Amino acid sequence: MKKTRKGNILLLSSDETLQRVLYLYFSRKYYNVFCPQNAKELEQVKKNNAISFAILDDDSKIDSNISLCNSLLEFDNEIVIYFICQNTETKHKVETANPLFFTILKPFAMRNLLSKMTSTANKLKDEENKITTFNIGNYKFNLRTSTLTFKGEEPNIEQHLTKKECQILQILAQNTRKMVSKHRLLMNIWKKDTYQTSRSMDVYMTRLRHYLSSDTNISIENTHSLGYCLNVKE
Repeated sequence: MKKTRKGNILLLSSDETLQRVLYLYFSRKYYNVFCPQNAKELEQVKKNNAISFAILDDDSKIDSNISLCNSLLEFDNEIVIYFICQNTETKHKVETANPLFFTILKPFAMRNLLSKMTSTANKLKDEENKITTFNIGNYKFNLRTSTLTFKGEEPNIEQHLTKKECQILQILAQNTRKMVSKHRLLMNIWKKDTYQTSRSMDVYMTRLRHYLSSDTNISIENTHSLGYCLNVKE
C-alpha cells in the first residue's frame, strides 16, 4: 500500500552531503525534498508545493534568502525555516531579521539539525493548539464547545460546528489575512490531497461563508488552486 507523503522540504544548498542525508532521512518519513538549481525551478516548487521545512546554508545569498523566507511565511506561517550559518555575524543577522527564523552554526552534527527541525515543528504545533477561542469580527469562535457566536444582536446567534468545520476555521483564524495553502488544509484535515477531498473542502468553505455572513466585514477568499484567506476588515 502506497503511503501518503506528509509534506515537502525546500533545500537551498550546494552541499552534496547535506542533500544526500536529508533525502535519505526524510524519504523514510515520507517527505519530498526539493533542491531547485535555479530561479525558475524555485518558483515552480513555491507555486506547486506546500512547504513544511525550508533549509538554507549559503551565506553569500543571505539577503535574498531572508527576503525569500519572509515571502514564504506571508503565505504560510507554519513553515519551519532553518538557516545554516557560517559565522556568528550571519547568525545574528538572520535572527534579527525575523524572530520566526531558526539558526544552527557550522560545524554541527547532522543529528542535531534533524532533531531541532522536528522538535521545533512539534513545539509550534503545540503552541497553536493551546489557543481555544478566537475573535473573528463580530463573531466569537470557541474551539472547545465547537460554537460560532455572532455578537451583533440580542440574544446572540450561536451556530454549532462539525469537527471538520472547526478544524478548517481554526486554521484560517490562526492565519487571519494570510493565505493558507489548499494542500496544507487537505493534509491537516483529510490526511490526503485528492480530487474528492478537494471537492469536499469546497463544500465546507461554502458552509463557513454562510455561517459568517452576518458580518459583512468578513470574507473567505479563494485563490484558485493555491489556497484560502480569511479576511476581516478593521
